[in-house]
Amino acid sequence: MEQENTNTATEQSHGAEAASVEPQPSEQNTSEDNILEGSEEQSTDEEMVNTEASTESETTAEAPEAEPEENKVPERVVPEAADYKVPEGLPEDIRTWAKEADMTQEQLDSALVKFGGYMKSVEEGNINRIRKGATELIKGWGDNAKQNTTLAKRAIEHMDPDGDLKDLLKLPEVGNHPAVIKFFYKNGLKLREGGFIKSGRPSSGKTEQNRAHRMYPNDAPKS
Repeated sequence: MEQENTNTATEQSHGAEAASVEPQPSEQNTSEDNILEGSEEQSTDEEMVNTEASTESETTAEAPEAEPEENKVPERVVPEAADYKVPEGLPEDIRTWAKEADMTQEQLDSALVKFGGYMKSVEEGNINRIRKGATELIKGWGDNAKQNTTLAKRAIEHMDPDGDLKDLLKLPEVGNHPAVIKFFYKNGLKLREGGFIKSGRPSSGKTEQNRAHRMYPNDAPKS
């Protein structure tokens, strides 16, 4: 009996050991399997994201964005000499000069504007000097200034009865030039001495013509 009990206890003990040795699914193992599966899925997702980002970067590098129209530098065009547009009245040689200087139409226009401003400044400076000279001349005549200028005007009327010089003398650089004023003043003195004109009046009438004829029979105007 004792032996049987011993065998039975031994079998029970072995059965318990076997039961303890046999692997049983547990919640912990199941949890670990899920974690591994989840890690694998997460890794795959990250690889896809990295691949997409790399593809976008390569696409961006291969196809840069187009430059805005306003930032583009216009093409530089140098016309042929005959194709330059030049203001009327300027020498034709300007076209040849512009071509030799490799100028665009815009550069030529800018140069002409600056040159025109320079020439205008020079012209105004010359006119101012001429007027200053005329003022000094008349001032030097003192009390006879009005009489002498009137005499010069009468000489003009006598020497240019048709008014051919009228428009020319209206130009400030001509009519105000001291040399022109002196010229007509001196001729006015000669005409007054010859009886052709009186001081302050143009010569007219037979009396003045007869007197001039008596004094200068070869030069006096005929009636």
